Amino acid sequence: VGNLPYNISTPLIFKLLEWQDFELEKKWYKILDIKDAFSYTVEKKRNSKEIKSSLEARADIFFKDSEYKKIAEAFDLSEILISSKIEISESFDENFIFNSNEKNIGIKITKHESEKCPRCWKLFEKVDDRNYLCERCNSVVNAKI
Repeated sequence: VGNLPYNISTPLIFKLLEWQDFELEKKWYKILDIKDAFSYTVEKKRNSKEIKSSLEARADIFFKDSEYKKIAEAFDLSEILISSKIEISESFDENFIFNSNEKNIGIKITKHESEKCPRCWKLFEKVDDRNYLCERCNSVVNAKI
């Protein structure tokens, strides 16, 4: 089968093709478009010394296409983009940086001033003085096995 450096039986290839999920693939292409736009904007802010890393970034994201918005709302973009806070915006202003002239994805980055989780380094809103970890790390550390 092709020029593979190893032998795969024909039935195995058909089994692998059964695992293809074209709808999921389309979603991930859109997520990668969002990530590219986010990375571009973060780099501009890093170069201008407004932030040091994407973990300091609070991003407001505007989507012209409702499909992108649906996908963004279905996933935890702060985990995918490695950012402290992501908000979906219904409108945009002159502070948004767009990925193209068509203005499909616009991102506004501001520095997220907050506490830094010592476990994952994400910035988070401290609710009380007893919790020094972010909500996600706190739930992991305190999980019952």
